[in-house]
Amino acid sequence: MLRVINSYSAITLVARSLVVFDIDDTLVNFPDYGLDWFAAKKAGYEQTMSKAEADQRTIQEWRAAVSAVDPRPIDKEGFHRFCRQAEAQGCDIIYLTARSETLKETTHRHLQHALGLASDHVYFGEDKGPALAKILESLPRTYPHVIFVDDYVKNHESVRTTLDSLGIPVDTYHFQMM
Repeated sequence: MLRVINSYSAITLVARSLVVFDIDDTLVNFPDYGLDWFAAKKAGYEQTMSKAEADQRTIQEWRAAVSAVDPRPIDKEGFHRFCRQAEAQGCDIIYLTARSETLKETTHRHLQHALGLASDHVYFGEDKGPALAKILESLPRTYPHVIFVDDYVKNHESVRTTLDSLGIPVDTYHFQMM
């Protein structure tokens, strides 16, 4: 089931679950390089190139732009409160981003700067359903339930389809900033 939320406190924890957070526009954001910026850039490029080329060019520019700045946390206190509650229920938390792995160092710096996180549990994968399936296979522990939090509907569909095919119960939360 997909639930729309704008606060981490709206996530219903299930004991011993794996909680999977997206990073951009779910935990941190770049006010100057958000969806409006992306849409405007892409629309401009589509005047002179294909949609696929415009998308790739815009992604390249976004990567360059966010590599040079630090993000702001969406709700640092609320996120840390959620993490404490998840830990108390025996849940593990990982981070799955659609960013390119070429941004690995930048991603770790962003998480450290914005949220004070120094995590080895950051994974990269554009198609999040298959990426999460590979992550689950690689983890030393199995989970009776997965909780997935992301701002992009396409990622929810991918995760639900993949985990349903594997028989893994999943709750997905569509995070929308206020």
